[in-house]
Amino acid sequence: MGTLKSDWTLKRRIITGIAKGLCFLHQDCFPSIPHGDLKSRSVMFDENMRPKLTDFGLSQLTDPHTPAKEQQSEDLYRFGEIILEVLSKGKLRSAGEVAQAKPKDMLLREIWDENEVGGKESLQEEIKAMLEVALMCTRSSRSNRPSIGEALKLLSQLDSP
Repeated sequence: MGTLKSDWTLKRRIITGIAKGLCFLHQDCFPSIPHGDLKSRSVMFDENMRPKLTDFGLSQLTDPHTPAKEQQSEDLYRFGEIILEVLSKGKLRSAGEVAQAKPKDMLLREIWDENEVGGKESLQEEIKAMLEVALMCTRSSRSNRPSIGEALKLLSQLDSP
């Protein structure tokens, strides 16, 4: 059980760390900086396995006419896809549309099975809440997606001591 808990703690730290990085770019920088090309390959790790975003802001150089808000919304969508990728151990890569189309209870059972959660209710609930954030971020309508600050707030509520 210790391995499962530490594996899950690492996944939670990775997802929350990416959200914190995006929140910094979107909300703390002035002017805000959309990442513009967020994907799992643009996340590097320091010696303590804390995620660091790379290659951000390059879209502003190559496509300066796309409004920052649109690019931030696309960042959110791709962040949701990264959550799905982490939760599924890489099986749901670039799968926002697939996840939205699949019945949520089926998707949840697949993710629980992939993470070998079994009857551990606290982990089941945490994964369910994290999946909810991923599904909110990958909504097809940009106006129905949360801001990265809202997503981070939801994820931060999952942090356990």
